[in-house]
Amino acid sequence: MGSSGFHCALLGLTGSTVAVGALWDAYRHRIPNVVTFLGMLVGLSYHAGLGPDARGILFSIGGLLPLLGVGFLLFSQSWLGAGDAKLLGAVGALLGFKVGLSAFLFATAVGGVWVLLWVMVESRGTGLSGGIRGLRGKRVPYGFAIAAGTGIAMYYPLFGV
Repeated sequence: MGSSGFHCALLGLTGSTVAVGALWDAYRHRIPNVVTFLGMLVGLSYHAGLGPDARGILFSIGGLLPLLGVGFLLFSQSWLGAGDAKLLGAVGALLGFKVGLSAFLFATAVGGVWVLLWVMVESRGTGLSGGIRGLRGKRVPYGFAIAAGTGIAMYYPLFGV
């Protein structure tokens, strides 16, 4: 398989990981560890196998750790769930820091619109301000925003590759 074949495989693996995470999040309001840790393992293994030296694995770790850190920082503030944080880490392991950061920024933009729409739908009939108070404690399935942001970043990375 040529380098373009490897690139297509990586896009497929990444797309599958975030799609499964998003669908699981939509139906179960959680993203299981098997999805996130498998994504991290696949990313680390894929990049480790690309060359005879450590550059591939360092590329993957360089995406995994910062995005996982940002995800858990947001989790500590109750802005994301733990599964969302780990899914961001998996995206970093698969795509590296630059494209992973692009995915995070796109996911933030998509997520803002997603949360606004979700609040509007969930609060229908109660008025928007009354609805927001009534929605406390409910969880927004944010995996969709991460998947959408990742999909956009795979084709339009903000920082190049």
